[in-house]
Amino acid sequence: MKLTSEEITKKLFSDLCSYQEFIETMVTDHLENSNVSEKIYWDAWFRGAEGKELEAADRGISLKL
Repeated sequence: MKLTSEEITKKLFSDLCSYQEFIETMVTDHLENSNVSEKIYWDAWFRGAEGKELEAADRGISLKL
């Protein structure tokens, strides 16, 4: 008998390592398929950009060369 989606979800949440791998895969896939503007924003965010650079990144403009 196959597990239901709800049962699989409960098991994922109960196994932190599996859950983390699942989330990493989802986020990576999302970023790979996202538009350039979103990638520019997250790049700036995680590099610690502030002020005008982060504001520009939020509009999809990279000030970092």
